[in-house]
Amino acid sequence: MSNIFARIGQSVFSPKFYSELIPSKQGGFGYLFKLSLLLALVYTIAMGVWFVPVSRVFLDQGGKQLTEAYPKDLVVKFADGEISTNSDAPYIIPVPADEKGTKPEHANALVIDTTAEASQEALDAADTFVLVTKKAVAFRQDTQGQVRIQDFSALGDQKFEISQSTVKSWIDSTVPKLKSAAPMVLIFVFLWSFMSNFGLILYALLGALIVLVVGSIKKVSMGYGRAYTATLYLMTLPLLVKTILGIAAVYGTAPTFPFLFSILLLVAAVINLKASAVAPVASAPVAPVTPSTPSVQPPTV
Repeated sequence: MSNIFARIGQSVFSPKFYSELIPSKQGGFGYLFKLSLLLALVYTIAMGVWFVPVSRVFLDQGGKQLTEAYPKDLVVKFADGEISTNSDAPYIIPVPADEKGTKPEHANALVIDTTAEASQEALDAADTFVLVTKKAVAFRQDTQGQVRIQDFSALGDQKFEISQSTVKSWIDSTVPKLKSAAPMVLIFVFLWSFMSNFGLILYALLGALIVLVVGSIKKVSMGYGRAYTATLYLMTLPLLVKTILGIAAVYGTAPTFPFLFSILLLVAAVINLKASAVAPVASAPVAPVTPSTPSVQPPTV
C-alpha cells in the first residue's frame, strides 16, 4: 500500500520519475486501476458519512409528514373495479401555498369526486392536476395541458382500503427496510466512481496528444505510445482534484471550471517533462602517427 502512495507522489511531481518512465517499457494500466480503486474508496467513504445519516433523517421525517398529510377523516375503498369514499361530497386537496407567493397553475393537487365522469372538461372544472372518479382517474401529463384518462380495469378484482391508519402502517413497515437498504446505495456509488476514473483510459488517447506537444516543445523524445503511458500517470493530479471537488460538492458547493481536467493535465506535463541531461561521452585522444623512416644499410662488398 505504501508503494501506491509513493507512486502517487511521484506521478504528481517528479521529473526524474518521468525521465526514467518514458524510455522504459513500463505500462500504466495497473497503476491507473489501483489509483481508481483508491480514489473511489475515498469518495464512497466521504459520501457515506454524509448520505447514511441524512437518508435516515429524511426517511423518518418524510414518513411522518406523509402520514400527517393524509386526511384523518378520509377513507377510500376499492372494490369491484370502483372507487368509493366515506363522503358523498368531493374531497379536495389543494396545492400547498408557495413560500414566494407564486400562484400555482391549478388550485388543487387532487380531487376525489365519485359523481363525476373522468374527462378533460371535468378536470378543468375541478381546477386540479388529478381527478379521481368512481371508475377512472384523469390527470395532466405535462405542462402542455395534455390529459390522460386511465380506468381501473388493470386492478382487476383487487380490494383494498386506504385511510390514515393504513398509510401509517405501511410507512412503519417500509421505512425500516429502506433504512437498512440505504448503505447498499454506496456500492453503486463506489462502482460508478471507479468506472468514471478508470474509464479515463479512453480520454488518455486524446490526452496523449497534449503530452506529445509539451514533450516536443521541451525537447523530450518520445513516440505516441510512450506519451500515452506517461499520460496515464500524469492524470494523477487531475484525478486528485476531481475527487476533492466531488467530495466538496457533496458537502456544499464546489467551483466548476471548463476543461479543468485537460488544463491540469497540461500543467502536470509542463512541470514533469524535461529533456534528459545525458552527458556526451568524451572520446580518448588519438596519438598522431609518426611515419617510420626506412633504415638504409651500406651495401655489402
